[in-house]
Amino acid sequence: MIYTYLNKEDRILYTEALKHVQSLGNLDEGVKEHLFSINKNENIRTMYSKRGKLNKGSVYNHSYLHICYSKEVEDLLESKLKPLLIDRYHQKEYRSTKLNFLPGTPHRCGDEDGGPEWEYVRTPGYWDIKYFNIELVMGTDDLHESFWNELSQELSKIGL
Repeated sequence: MIYTYLNKEDRILYTEALKHVQSLGNLDEGVKEHLFSINKNENIRTMYSKRGKLNKGSVYNHSYLHICYSKEVEDLLESKLKPLLIDRYHQKEYRSTKLNFLPGTPHRCGDEDGGPEWEYVRTPGYWDIKYFNIELVMGTDDLHESFWNELSQELSKIGL
């Protein structure tokens, strides 16, 4: 399989997917404004996300964002954004916190996966694009809020 970079047609697909999930009311609390801000950048589109939030009695908190990107920003994501996020969110002081910034791997969803919010995610070709999975595992709600604020700020302007 050959994975492509984000192009004009892809931007339309991923924008429609985000609007579809929003119309169903299925965006995680506190993430909508970040996703739409990131998607204003013509070089980046959000694909799939989760905003971590600690539940009472839980110690597990997990936020992630899958983004696809144009060739123009690939090097900037690797050379600027990745080191910045690692420096801020994968530090010894957060012993139980882990930041992953990984190239996307082939991802397939069957027709039985998810509800109507998964309509686009199940579309053939949705995952046949170059993308990164940026995730923060563990940490406080405040740390996850900072993580999402930083992602939004950095991704909305990278490559512009």
